Amino acid sequence: PYSLEVNDHYGFFVYNMSGRDYAETLIRQYERLASEGGTVMCIPLHAYLIGQPHRIGPFEEALRHIAADGRAWLATAGEIVDAWRGQTPLPSGERDSSRSEQGEGLERPSPRVARQQAAKPTLSSPLKGEGLDPAYLTYPKRRHGYDHDLYDWSAMHERKPVQWPGAKSVAVWVCVSLEWFPITPSDTPFRAPGHMQTAFPDYRHYTARDYGTRIGLYRLLDAFAKAGIKASIATNSAIAERYPEVIADIVAAGHEIIAHSTDMNGTIASGLPIDEERALIATSLDTLERVSGTRPTGWLSIARSQSWNTPDLLHEAGIRYCGDWVNDELPYRFNNGLINLPLNHELSDRQMIATQQLSVDAYAQSLEDAFEWLAGEAKLSGGRMLPMHITPYIIGLPYRIDAFEALLARLSARPEAWFATGQDIVAAWEEQV
Repeated sequence: PYSLEVNDHYGFFVYNMSGRDYAETLIRQYERLASEGGTVMCIPLHAYLIGQPHRIGPFEEALRHIAADGRAWLATAGEIVDAWRGQTPLPSGERDSSRSEQGEGLERPSPRVARQQAAKPTLSSPLKGEGLDPAYLTYPKRRHGYDHDLYDWSAMHERKPVQWPGAKSVAVWVCVSLEWFPITPSDTPFRAPGHMQTAFPDYRHYTARDYGTRIGLYRLLDAFAKAGIKASIATNSAIAERYPEVIADIVAAGHEIIAHSTDMNGTIASGLPIDEERALIATSLDTLERVSGTRPTGWLSIARSQSWNTPDLLHEAGIRYCGDWVNDELPYRFNNGLINLPLNHELSDRQMIATQQLSVDAYAQSLEDAFEWLAGEAKLSGGRMLPMHITPYIIGLPYRIDAFEALLARLSARPEAWFATGQDIVAAWEEQV
């Protein structure tokens, strides 16, 4: 039996569990089944979900709890089926050849399976090319790793270990999305997350987003000052046009400004003509440079969405790094020279609080669990990175900001932690590769 109810995808995105909630659910499920005896507990998992640093620690603790219990037999599906077949009679009149003396050691189907197979219609295989365009099987970029040449395949354990400045082992990158939403949303090429939802004029969502710029951002700047840390502020250029004093306050506090398109209608996807995308990137960079006095070297696309042209256009525009690709936990370089600094959306306040609807305390605990796991990995295989992607109108609310401040205080007190801007992390990484 494949249990949907303890599937990690159900746990995190249907029942909105934290990593610790899910681990506790597994233990509860196991304890009940163990008390009943003679049952099967399947734990369906997805590596990209349970393998996240804020979830893998509690999951490992749950596995250790189960494995240490004398009632548990941890086995593969094949082993469980073999054990069950050895104890369960077939329906009357049928023999399983795999249990007979003559069939011992042979891999042949039972009569039931043989009848089912014989009843299936014979279909011509498309792999033989019958009625198939020959170009379908032509795959010129098939190779080890990826089917593209944007960057090379590399598993983390195969790389040279990274060392962060000051003998720190975990680089903590705080990245704030500072956004301006036009009150009339655009759905071309797609509507940005967090955009207007109700009938025009959607004052409720417009003013809730504006709250982030007027109130939430300044709470975050105060929190950063208390913790003595610097952050990267991913900024729509419309913020600079409309509220230059906000940009001046960010610069005065010593934070990095990275480009985050023009406004929240400035989304990118492959349907966007290349000249329009090039102009969008240039407008964002030129405006932020004019108002802040410094041309950004970092870029974050809205919703981390790119077109086929984006990496080359960013490199052409002089961008040093982007945060759009989330398939790693350390920087890596595109073959055109652009660096990707992964900004993990699973660790963002939008994902945890707005989408999964976790409490701010569960959010803070998840970030600490992630830090703890990464610090443990760093002892064995070199420096790690913890990205913290936050949104002023989400984390900057008064009933959340105190928990966020306390989280920053605890993490900044850890001897392993190096809080750094995106450009500083990239610079330290480049020196070693």
